[in-house]
Amino acid sequence: MKREKKMDRRTFLKVAGAAGAAAWISGFPQVVRSQPKEIPVGQIHPLTGGLAQVGTAYKAGIELALDEINEKGGIKSLGGAKLRLLNADSQGKPEVGVAEAERLIKEGVVATFGCYQSAVAFPVTQIHEKYETPFLITLGISEEILKRGFKYTFRCSADSIISVREIMNLIPIFAKEYKTEVKTIATIYEDTLFGVTMSGNAKKHAPAAGLQVVAEIPYNWKTTDLSAEVTKLKAAKPDVIVPTGYLPDTILLARTMKELKCNCKGVIGTVSGGLSNPLFAREAGDAAEYMMNGINWPNPLHPRCIALAKKYEQKTGNPLGEDGAYGYMPVFVLKDALERAGTTDRKAVRKAIAATKLEDHILPKDKPIVFDETGQNINAGILYTQVQKGGMFSVYPPQYAQKKPIFPVPRWEERR
Repeated sequence: MKREKKMDRRTFLKVAGAAGAAAWISGFPQVVRSQPKEIPVGQIHPLTGGLAQVGTAYKAGIELALDEINEKGGIKSLGGAKLRLLNADSQGKPEVGVAEAERLIKEGVVATFGCYQSAVAFPVTQIHEKYETPFLITLGISEEILKRGFKYTFRCSADSIISVREIMNLIPIFAKEYKTEVKTIATIYEDTLFGVTMSGNAKKHAPAAGLQVVAEIPYNWKTTDLSAEVTKLKAAKPDVIVPTGYLPDTILLARTMKELKCNCKGVIGTVSGGLSNPLFAREAGDAAEYMMNGINWPNPLHPRCIALAKKYEQKTGNPLGEDGAYGYMPVFVLKDALERAGTTDRKAVRKAIAATKLEDHILPKDKPIVFDETGQNINAGILYTQVQKGGMFSVYPPQYAQKKPIFPVPRWEERR
């Protein structure tokens, strides 16, 4: 029988130290795993310029979501890591958005939210695809964005095809319900990718709904005079006017329609950013009355949305609308993906986002957020809002409605 070799003092201390360390780690895993960590995420919206109010509204929604997640313990699968926001201002310009996207990616964001404008989102998503970094669209409705086979871009909201098709189909439903003949529509739209896409889809889907497009009128959203365009609109005499624009130009459109007494049976926007902004009713005054919009609006009757609306108003002083809600909700898509991925590796996070089945949300459908192979939420839906007595309310579908729709609308000469 061999004599056991004696262990010298140095070897003993080395072995004992290693064993002690192992015991300490196995005995107290929560200490090791709860070391403070941060996960950087980015946002790109117009924070200055003509669309600054809208961009800051999206940013506020994102911030509220991050606060809520961090206050409830952060990303638990990553030891309670907190989400930290890195901001970028697109200034409403595609080239600036691209430069800011590259900056955020170099600074290490695990994912980015943006961009509101389709014209900015289009090239910014291309940069994220190049660097294999997930991009969650807050809004950017053009279907062209997801037609390029990208793997890193995801959209919770409805795209332009879904939205416009639903809106065109709704017009004859309203006509039948309110016993009003509606045969013609006219589109008036801002002339970037957003407006051009929406008007083009209206023209495409109108015939199937029994509607004839009698005018298509583009304009620059930075214009200060829409008299010529509204004069053309008035001359076309459409039953329903279908606008698509941003807040400043939509306010101008409403005021010009009132001034020139441009009458119709109804104004129903195709996901018009201006008509969806809660500030539209306040800024446009009585010119905004009765204007309707098919929009990516949150479910205003959902308890979680009601609570968010209170927090949002406390934070910004403004009512919650599409902007705040669709800034807020995509953050929880990312949070859910991070929990399931258990890592900040961008490829793994992308894979987790693609496998999303998120049921706890405030979007206007009682189905989970699920993305198809293009990155589009297949259960996205829209609500219809209308300005009534100076406030903006959901009016359709009935299960999400705060008020009943008013259709047809009074002529300008009949209004008080």
